[in-house]
Amino acid sequence: MRTRRLVALGAHCLLAATPAMAAGYATEGREYEGFTYAVVGLFILMGFAGGTADIAKKKGYNPVVWGVVGFVLNFLGVLIAYALPNKRRHSRVAEHTADVGPEASKKEDVARVQKQREGDASDLYERALAIEVSGELGEALALYTRLVDEFPDSTRAADAASCIRALRRRMGKTSNS
Repeated sequence: MRTRRLVALGAHCLLAATPAMAAGYATEGREYEGFTYAVVGLFILMGFAGGTADIAKKKGYNPVVWGVVGFVLNFLGVLIAYALPNKRRHSRVAEHTADVGPEASKKEDVARVQKQREGDASDLYERALAIEVSGELGEALALYTRLVDEFPDSTRAADAASCIRALRRRMGKTSNS
């Protein structure tokens, strides 16, 4: 009896039997036994399809096509997908080697220096702002002026320039009073 069930399950897994076909394998008056095997078989096939599609997608291939291959070929489809060469690794290596050269390294260096300078300007701006809030207007004015002089291309230079104007107005009002 157990062997008959295993054979029926195997047949349904390999043939992807429909519920109508599975009903023909019902034995001993159990109407839904064949249907259960068919459903289990379909889930197993969908697992093979999903696994094959996932492997293919990670390697840079069309997951829909390879999902169908996994559904039809089962475990063999999974093995074939594992044997496929990795398209993504090769394309990344090609992109990297195409970018390597004196121009690329100069661009990377310039970008890195600009990013560092922008960070330095932001740090200086935040320090000046904190000093301004603490009430030391002269020292804050000096830091804002330094930021505008040292980092004229920074995004913080315009903010610092407006802070300089505002501080000069405030300091002019306080010295006149």
